Amino acid sequence: MEDTTSPEFTQAPADQSSQCEELNYTALAVDACSAVEITESREVINEDGCGNYEHLVTLTAADACGNETTHAFTIAVSDTEAPEITDSEGVENGGIVPVCAEDIWGTINIPQALNLTALDNCAGDVEVTMTENYVGEYAPTDEVTSFCLPADPATMEDGLTCDNFTSHAARLFNFPGEEFYTLVGGLITNNADGSAHLTMDVVGMGNANAGWTFEVDLNEGLNWQDWVDQPGPQSFKSDCGLGDHTEWMYHIMQSSSTASGWGEYEGSELSLSHQPSNGFFGFQVGEGANNKNANHGYSGWFYYMGTFNGADVMGTGDVFGDLDCSLPWSIEREYTVADCSGNTTTFAYTIDINGMTCEPIDPTLGGDDSNDNSWGSDAEGDGAIGEDDADAGSEDSKLRLLGLNPNPVNEMALLSFATSADELITVNVYNNAGVLVTTLFQGQVFANVPMTLEVSANMFETGLYQIQIVSDNGSITTKLMVGS
Repeated sequence: MEDTTSPEFTQAPADQSSQCEELNYTALAVDACSAVEITESREVINEDGCGNYEHLVTLTAADACGNETTHAFTIAVSDTEAPEITDSEGVENGGIVPVCAEDIWGTINIPQALNLTALDNCAGDVEVTMTENYVGEYAPTDEVTSFCLPADPATMEDGLTCDNFTSHAARLFNFPGEEFYTLVGGLITNNADGSAHLTMDVVGMGNANAGWTFEVDLNEGLNWQDWVDQPGPQSFKSDCGLGDHTEWMYHIMQSSSTASGWGEYEGSELSLSHQPSNGFFGFQVGEGANNKNANHGYSGWFYYMGTFNGADVMGTGDVFGDLDCSLPWSIEREYTVADCSGNTTTFAYTIDINGMTCEPIDPTLGGDDSNDNSWGSDAEGDGAIGEDDADAGSEDSKLRLLGLNPNPVNEMALLSFATSADELITVNVYNNAGVLVTTLFQGQVFANVPMTLEVSANMFETGLYQIQIVSDNGSITTKLMVGS
């Protein structure tokens, strides 16, 4: 008898598709005459290095006489599931992490990026990548480390700044237009190289249709020790005696600084340069550095030269301001967790630099301004200094300094003061060592009548001096003067 009948599959596997690894299959065959042997062969349809593949499997059932039957099916193994994040250090996907400023300078400690933990369904390795973007108007860049917003200096409880002025952000001495200006907008850009740029839009206190746009370039700032370690004499300007000058930063205003007129001043242009020209005082920034209150702020003294309404002008001026350096911006961090097969899970959260300080900053705005009344006393509170202010003196302030212009004294300056009662007055000038240099005046001054003295530059060497005005009843007021 001859066996010519091939075996028959009684159980043959179908095509299969599975995650991570293939499934077991069962194949059975019978033959009419003998036992059956089933063998497997495979042909690779496709595969990669991540364990994903598709194979064409051929099963051959053979009996003892060599009769065969074949059955073919495909096995596909793949990884189509994304990894699962198992630990995000307590931060939820889409969460917000608030960050406050550590100090008045807006210093922030940016949290380290999260260390995400993730598992893949196929037990393979996962790769975590993170990108971050700085977002917001005040976000730092590669060139800019931070920004600060200037504001008109805050006043004391009496509505005046500590030097007895109505709050103002700029002043132009010996100017044919407005003398005092308030801020309508501005920005300080602190550059990565230590330099800074101040933009100020100011409007005349007596003319809302006239103003200037200041563009002030400042060189790399120095701390107090580096400032005084430079060649030549250096000092600080603290008209109200507020703040710790050793914590301030000191700059020099660059000759590229300008003021451009707008409104009724359109077409007027001023070139600005640092005063005093010998760099004795700096453009100073810090708590109390604005010479108006104890807030974090700035002040700078400049010489201006240019055209105003078609006429040539020159003189000196100042800019002042409080500073808010705790400004809002954010960091958007986005994570991608990928397995070998390219399946990804995303995670994101935001670092919110919230524009707040970690601890409230409540400076003492009061101060003793009896040592130096700076540019004078605005007793009327009208933002200007004049004879009207001499009539507004109180019994507690019988001796008032009305001004010293210009200061530094280049050739000739005018010193003005007034008393609220008839007084015998002595005006002395002392050098920086406290030695009497000269007596400018000694005699009778009548109540509420401004007294003006000429101060000639040829009387003094370059340096810092103190003018002391003393009345016979013991009242004293002083004024710093720079000889150049």
